[in-house]
Amino acid sequence: MSMTRFLLVIAGLFITLAGVVFALQGVGVIGGSFMSGTTTWAVTGPIIALAGLALVALGLRRPRRLAVSGPHHAADTGRTPGVVPGSEVKTPLSIRPNPNA
Repeated sequence: MSMTRFLLVIAGLFITLAGVVFALQGVGVIGGSFMSGTTTWAVTGPIIALAGLALVALGLRRPRRLAVSGPHHAADTGRTPGVVPGSEVKTPLSIRPNPNA
C-alpha cells in the first residue's frame, strides 16, 4: 500500500471516529459539551462519519489496471495512441500538392 493510500485510511478513520463522537453528543449519549443534546450535531455527526468511511474506502480500494489486449493496443494497429484516424491537424507545411491531380 502506498503512503498516500495509507494516509487516506488513517485520516478516514479519524474523521469517522469524530463523526461518531459528534453524533453521540448530539443525541445526548455523551454529555459535558456545548454539542450535547443539539440536533445539529445529531445530524451532522453521521454525515461526517460517512465522509470518513468514504475516505477509508477510497484508500483501501485496489488501483485500476489498464487492460491492454486485442486490437485496442496501439502497437497492434500501427496508430499513435489517442489519435483518431482522420483527425490529424493539417498545417501549411504538411499539405503537399497531389502530383497526380
